[in-house]
Amino acid sequence: GGERHRAAYGGAGVLDVGLGMRPDLTGRGLGLAFVRAGLDFARARFAPRRFRLSVAAFNRRAIAVYERAGFRREGAIVVDGPDGGREFAIMSRDAAPDAAG
Repeated sequence: GGERHRAAYGGAGVLDVGLGMRPDLTGRGLGLAFVRAGLDFARARFAPRRFRLSVAAFNRRAIAVYERAGFRREGAIVVDGPDGGREFAIMSRDAAPDAAG
């Protein structure tokens, strides 16, 4: 597994981002603004060429928000856990502000 995960996450100039919203704030239409604010911070702090993230494949609502923010699915990985494997979609987008959609 580890080698496969390193291959999925390789690349110069790519910043992996992790975002999570408090459960009581989900479903209120705040997702896109939340993602954009996180990307604005990351862009100013780290000046990456691209952004990349992983999201649980079952989380259709989050995937829809990321797509509205300009992310596109580029693959998937399966992470082994105590209750079996879980699939995560790998998504990325250009870091330029105008790519935000």
